[in-house]
Amino acid sequence: KHVLFLTTPYGMQPFLNELDLDEILTILLSVTTSVTRKLVVRVHPLESVGFYKNKIEVLCRKNSFDTVNVSYSQGGDLDTILQKSSVAVIYSSTAFLDCLRHSVPIVSFGWHDFSYKKNLERYQVFYFAENLQQLHSLVNDGVVGLLAPFRGNLVPFLAENSEQRLCDHLAGL
Repeated sequence: KHVLFLTTPYGMQPFLNELDLDEILTILLSVTTSVTRKLVVRVHPLESVGFYKNKIEVLCRKNSFDTVNVSYSQGGDLDTILQKSSVAVIYSSTAFLDCLRHSVPIVSFGWHDFSYKKNLERYQVFYFAENLQQLHSLVNDGVVGLLAPFRGNLVPFLAENSEQRLCDHLAGL
């Protein structure tokens, strides 16, 4: 199974920078290269696949990663990708709900803050890496099956809506 990285628009996050993204991608490339697994980069709809292809090519040259197995995805079916994922690495993404549905362990960055992070910490949904070394360890543990997926109830993460209310809303669209 592969490692899934779900991107987030770094340019739209005022406190994030590309150097952080470079370090995260380097860790993911290092893990997937060392354990001979594919890295799947699921690019956010507001971002460009070309941006990530170029960035990863530069990082591979810079870090002498000769044999990397990377694929890129944007839009379309996420379920099929999640079914083949051993671990998902995400930041501030509602795609975590899809990861939970498919029982894929989730790793995120403890050094970043986002609006619902404290709520997720309470439910122990994510494995939060406190630094890059721990990110490497957690992703590696996910690949070899040492990270347990969240098995709790999804109800706390879902909005309460009746079937009739959803039908009325859809009809209104």
